Amino acid sequence: MAKMLGEILEDEGMLVELAFKGKEALQKFRSRDFDLILLDLRMPALR
Repeated sequence: MAKMLGEILEDEGMLVELAFKGKEALQKFRSRDFDLILLDLRMPALR
């Protein structure tokens, strides 16, 4: 689902960053500013 949504947003000209594990997502979040974040509240490795 994330890959498909990412492709749709990229086709609309948006820069997309994907993360599939909680720690990876937190590293990306801390590394730069984002205009929008879509997330799964049950992301692996954050429980």
